[in-house]
Amino acid sequence: MEKRDLFMVALAIIIVLFMAVFIKPMITGEEVMFLPRDNISEEIQPENETDGQNEDLTGLNLTTQNITEPDSLALIPLELPETPIPTPTAVPTWDRSRTTVTLESDQAYTPPRPYPTSVADERKMLIYSQIDGKSGGISNPVTIPYGYWELVYDVSLAKGLTEAEIESNTLTRTKEEALLRETKNSADVVSLSVVVPRFSITVLDNTTSEVIRTITPPGGLNPELWEDDNEDFKDPRPWKENFYRGGDFIFDVDSSFIDSYSIRIMIPDPNTGSYAGMGYAKEKTDALYPAFSQYQDLINADPYQEKYITNITSRLTPGSPDTKNWKENAHAVTLLTDRLNGAVIDSFQVRDEWIQGNKGTLAGDITWLIETNPVTVPATTTWTRDVNGVWQSDSLPVLPEAELIKNLVTRYQNAFNADYNSDTYAKSLYDLLTTTARNEYTDIQCDYAHEQGKCCPFRDPYCESGDVSCSSGEECSLLALYRAAVTNRLQNITISGFTVSDTIIRGNEGVLKAEISWDTDGTTKKTFEDIPVRKDDGWIWKLDAPILLRT
Repeated sequence: MEKRDLFMVALAIIIVLFMAVFIKPMITGEEVMFLPRDNISEEIQPENETDGQNEDLTGLNLTTQNITEPDSLALIPLELPETPIPTPTAVPTWDRSRTTVTLESDQAYTPPRPYPTSVADERKMLIYSQIDGKSGGISNPVTIPYGYWELVYDVSLAKGLTEAEIESNTLTRTKEEALLRETKNSADVVSLSVVVPRFSITVLDNTTSEVIRTITPPGGLNPELWEDDNEDFKDPRPWKENFYRGGDFIFDVDSSFIDSYSIRIMIPDPNTGSYAGMGYAKEKTDALYPAFSQYQDLINADPYQEKYITNITSRLTPGSPDTKNWKENAHAVTLLTDRLNGAVIDSFQVRDEWIQGNKGTLAGDITWLIETNPVTVPATTTWTRDVNGVWQSDSLPVLPEAELIKNLVTRYQNAFNADYNSDTYAKSLYDLLTTTARNEYTDIQCDYAHEQGKCCPFRDPYCESGDVSCSSGEECSLLALYRAAVTNRLQNITISGFTVSDTIIRGNEGVLKAEISWDTDGTTKKTFEDIPVRKDDGWIWKLDAPILLRT
């Protein structure tokens, strides 16, 4: 045992003895051991009781009182004035009856980006309010006096919508027929997206008119993909969104080509668990954001370093799904894909921070940078506080791969619209293509060379030096790609924008369904493209074909 420990033990014994010998007898009125009462009286008796009697007290009005010394020390009760106890404010209660909300007015609405669903703790939930309908509109204000609630929504729509398209203001039987007519009359395919179903919910604060969140079904609406025999795409309905704030809310519903929809507001059962009453309590501290900043530094580190993923997952909450082997961890694979494609976390704009006990939620918008191009996505991260008081994330923040593909098309748009007289013009397009696409353009250039009476020495064994068209596969590919792109650019054709309707990813391959807007000498032409993409070398997303306007 150390000296410090012995000292503490001795000090404790002395304190106990002092309390027993001196303090306790004084409180109970008993005589103090070792110090008889007579001795005490003698010790505290003044040596000269007449000291001070000769002082000049003229002019003072003194009142003499007889003070009787008590036989023993006793506690004198102290009477305190009664202080009224304030009546606590009653917490709004719920009578457990379901309400139905109706829409006040129809209002057209353009749905912005989707908000991903986060997974909350399992708990018993009850229907607090419900909205059913078919057309869009704005609901009456709904008061939700609970700190945590869920919005569960479902959509029903007819199959075959994607097969019915518009041709010159009349329905054609199939999309393929309209596409075949594109070579004859480009106007036949101008309105192919007219019957694409659309659905979104915008949640607004009724007091401030602040947009709390805009919700769209993740992955879009395509019932053909959700059929029972489709193993790649399971029916995701119903969808769920978690909210961590109470108040008065308005629900702005945008619905187009929808048979019906159902929106349910779910709250924790007030009679069960620790979620009764107001649910989550908000701590007035910024405890979670600094913890997120540490993860941000780990995520933005060099992805090629040894144990890059392990350094991150080892800081996660023990036992969480993202701590398993990273090759079997979809979030870890996506995060590594994000980093290898050049994405880094730039900032986290925190909107809400909620803490209850050792559980916390950080909600807001994460801005990623992909080669200087910003991409902002909403994010809700959950946290657990360990025994040492350290906050650990329950999952990895990732940028959805669909955003990487959209950004890839944006980078291609910028490269295509650049100065085609630049020496690096063709190379900037070439770098965005897969190896397969590059090889195809090498073949195109070699076939073109043969038509011109020339040859490719790396393919034609008897190619004469004077007849060489290009000396390497990359050089041939660059020539063919440059010729194809400049054919568009010489006609003053540029890409003015694109609107993505769906992104389908299957393993290392994917398709981006988009409406491409082309500017041609001041006029706009729109085409609908299935843009093929692929992970080159299994990690880097590239275009499997260049995007060109067929003229």
